[in-house]
Amino acid sequence: MLRTIFNHPSHPTAYPSSILYCLIVAVLAVIIQSEARSDTLFSNLSGESAGPPTSDLSLGTQFTVGALPVTVSSLGVYDEGQDGLLVAHDVGIYRVSDQSFIGGTTIPSGQTADLSGVWRFVDVSFTLEASETYMLVSQWDMSQDQNCYNGTYQSTSLASVQIPSDYYAFSSTLTYPSNDAASVTYTLHNAVINVVPEPSTLSLLAIGSGVLLIAGWRRRIRGKK
Repeated sequence: MLRTIFNHPSHPTAYPSSILYCLIVAVLAVIIQSEARSDTLFSNLSGESAGPPTSDLSLGTQFTVGALPVTVSSLGVYDEGQDGLLVAHDVGIYRVSDQSFIGGTTIPSGQTADLSGVWRFVDVSFTLEASETYMLVSQWDMSQDQNCYNGTYQSTSLASVQIPSDYYAFSSTLTYPSNDAASVTYTLHNAVINVVPEPSTLSLLAIGSGVLLIAGWRRRIRGKK
């Protein structure tokens, strides 16, 4: 009898249970849909070709972001042997359409930077637009650390890497590399990118239903006073 009264629409406590249900569904949907996906541009690199540069070079790899914008949380460069870098390396990302610098950092020499796989990373924080093409660029000094290209690797599903992709510029400082050799793919640098999906239709509908139920319940309570 009590269960029937509680769940009957005419009873003033019927709506809170429905409201609670809608809000629980909404919260769960938002949590599931908003869980950030994180990935690296390259991973599981093996069998790469490596060697010291014969000139001071800025070397670039071109990629296009997927359907959702991404945040870049780390940038890194290749550490052959994973035993530390001989010199520091500037690394950054440029937008290809206007060659504008978006963000970057310096990977210090030695073993200070965090090692993940064959790359050493430093944290950054900036956003890349959806469906936009960018250039990941790193600076390499002549006859110092070995850079690398090609090899077997996995690439992220959050962006599409151009293959081959070996842009270069003769420079002693980080600069946009406009020359394209179009023969190999540089894997000598890397980026950690993250995407947070927008809330799903389910969560938006559940939130909206909860708001309407709350409003109706409050009107019903006021009408019974």
